[in-house]
Amino acid sequence: RAANFLNQHYAGKSLADIGAFIRNDLRDSRDEMTAKMKQMIEAAGSLFAESEQSSYDGDVVVDGQTNLMNCADLSDIERLKELFDAFNRKRDIFHLLDQCLSAEGVQIYIGKESGYSVFDECSLVTAPYQVQGEIVGVLGVVGPTRMAYDRVVPVVDITSKLISAALNS
Repeated sequence: RAANFLNQHYAGKSLADIGAFIRNDLRDSRDEMTAKMKQMIEAAGSLFAESEQSSYDGDVVVDGQTNLMNCADLSDIERLKELFDAFNRKRDIFHLLDQCLSAEGVQIYIGKESGYSVFDECSLVTAPYQVQGEIVGVLGVVGPTRMAYDRVVPVVDITSKLISAALNS
């Protein structure tokens, strides 16, 4: 596999060109990760802004669901409609996130593992956040079952830790 990968991407290139390509790829990955972290922080900001409003019911804040429309795996309009309905109802999401309150660290639910049929073709990556050592909430990202877990998991983990740090300061 490694030989195939190297041949596919670097055959006929000098070491200097390969080094430049890897640096550019790492820079692009960093920029993409930074953009995703900004989105997560904005979503967390929405949580705090909504918690200060009198209309906030204290259970679940859902943000960025329109990004799911860009996922090829979730291109079925009926599937998206079901997901958006679930986001609007919040009940299923609340129960699923509530289960995560008793878990430590990042949890990953792929497809039917969530136990809710509306998420059968999705994955959910969650991590709890704490105030003074007590778990007070859960941050979660919903995406296609074939999402880039190697990128999403660290973002969710770091963001939950940043939220905990912000709440504790």
